[in-house]
Amino acid sequence: MPQNEVPCANLVRIMSKSDIVRSTILAMLLPPERPHNDGGIDDSTHLLKVGLTDSKGLLDIILEVEKRCGVQFNPELIDFEAGITFGNLIGAFEHTNGENREALELSSANAMISGISR
Repeated sequence: MPQNEVPCANLVRIMSKSDIVRSTILAMLLPPERPHNDGGIDDSTHLLKVGLTDSKGLLDIILEVEKRCGVQFNPELIDFEAGITFGNLIGAFEHTNGENREALELSSANAMISGISR
C-alpha cells in the first residue's frame, strides 16, 4: 500500500450531536431495503402527514434517540399543531443538551447506526 493511502478502518469521522441525532432518526425512518436517503426526506418533511411514521412510531423514535444519543427530548420546542417536521424533531433534541456542538469521533459512520432496528 502506498504511504499516502489510509485503510478505511482507520478513518475517523467527526460529527456533532445534531448530526448523530439526524442520522439516528433517519435510519429509523428509512425502510431496511432502502437504507440511504435519496433526498426524499429533508428538514421540511412532515413526518406524520407523508406517512413516514405514526404517533406510536414517533414515540419510539424519541425514546430510541434519547437512549442512543444521550440527549433529552423537549416537547416545548415543537408546535405539534403545525405538524412535526424532520428538522423540528431534530431541533427538539439538540437544544436541550448544552453539548450539542460537541464533536464526537467515530471509527466509521456505520458505528453510529449499528444495531438500530425499525
